Amino acid sequence: MLAGSLKNINTTVQDLKKFDVDENTLENEKERALAIAILKLPDALDSLVQELLPSRLCDYAYNLCVSFNEFYSCCKVIGSDDETTRLILCQGTAISLRRALHILGIEPLYKL
Repeated sequence: MLAGSLKNINTTVQDLKKFDVDENTLENEKERALAIAILKLPDALDSLVQELLPSRLCDYAYNLCVSFNEFYSCCKVIGSDDETTRLILCQGTAISLRRALHILGIEPLYKL
């Protein structure tokens, strides 16, 4: 549902890269939780390499999906006052999840 909505938005990834996010931008608890989950990818990759346990990256991907689901259930993305910030979180989630799945050798679906 979100993917279809995102295609109808005039904001591009390049526009989102120009947006300056600081620590005061994420006011909602679910936004902050999702941002933290996204930022844990390097730690998950380090754990994978150090311990040779791909399950660490699987856990990361699962927890990222749970965080995104909680965020999306709680926060309106399209048409909200914080639309740009929330689009950045959605884009960051997609990039991180695709990267994790690619490393695990799983082909991500872009559409159902």
